[in-house]
Amino acid sequence: MEDLGHILRRYFPARDMVEIKAHSRSTRLEQQQVILKLLGYRPCDAAAKEELVRKAQRIAMLSTQPVFILREIFQYLTNQRIVAPGYTYLQDMVGRIVSGERLRITRLLGEALTTAVEQQLEALLQADEGPFLPTCPAWPYSGGFRHYRASSHNLLVALIAFRAIG
Repeated sequence: MEDLGHILRRYFPARDMVEIKAHSRSTRLEQQQVILKLLGYRPCDAAAKEELVRKAQRIAMLSTQPVFILREIFQYLTNQRIVAPGYTYLQDMVGRIVSGERLRITRLLGEALTTAVEQQLEALLQADEGPFLPTCPAWPYSGGFRHYRASSHNLLVALIAFRAIG
């Protein structure tokens, strides 16, 4: 309303704020479509969402940081001139992508590890985090190396150990 008041005072001093009525929903949507068409944007339909998911999955292979994925998604949407989907959709999609990528990495590590490497990693993890395990609620370890969720720190420890041994 403040912006509207400024525009009225500056460009239409004879008009009163009371005379101005909000447009109906249909009028507002119609105007949005005209503006989007003039600027060359298109809606984020089902096909665009499918491509967005594929793009986010590729981005997650670089980093599973949600903020990184979200920034890259917004850059992609801007470059492709696609209207961003709603916040809830983006939040759910990024959450699914991050979880899926972490599971993929964990599965790949689990498939690549021999029993000897697994035992050495268990020892490394316990030596590194041992005294803090019971008091740390964020500790992702839950019953065996093959079942722990891949945090950056644990993944780095695992990869260093794997390279050193193998």
